[in-house]
Amino acid sequence: MEYITSCNLREEFKNSIDDMIDETKDPLAILELIHHNSQLWFLEILKEIQHRKDMKAYEITLLEQIFLFESYEQMMSQLITTTDKIIDQINFDQLIFAQAARNKEIGEMLIERLTKL
Repeated sequence: MEYITSCNLREEFKNSIDDMIDETKDPLAILELIHHNSQLWFLEILKEIQHRKDMKAYEITLLEQIFLFESYEQMMSQLITTTDKIIDQINFDQLIFAQAARNKEIGEMLIERLTKL
């Protein structure tokens, strides 16, 4: 069941990459979403390993393949293919500035949360 849900979510996200690129013209922002999804699946794998202490190496490898590597490869392939269609419209300096601003905002938010602990 989890695998089917994962495949459906992955396919839905992959199919929305074209629209996101058309709207934002910012492949780095989409890349952040891909990394975010990968981090969530990575944590789910770790939780599963923690829950099932007797997992075999081949079971862990299968989870990695299904939930991390296949997803990442498909999404990155779609992102690169889609970005190639608008490559002449991309302002790389603007992308880097926007990325830096997002990173600063995230860093400030994390510091604020940690100081409240």
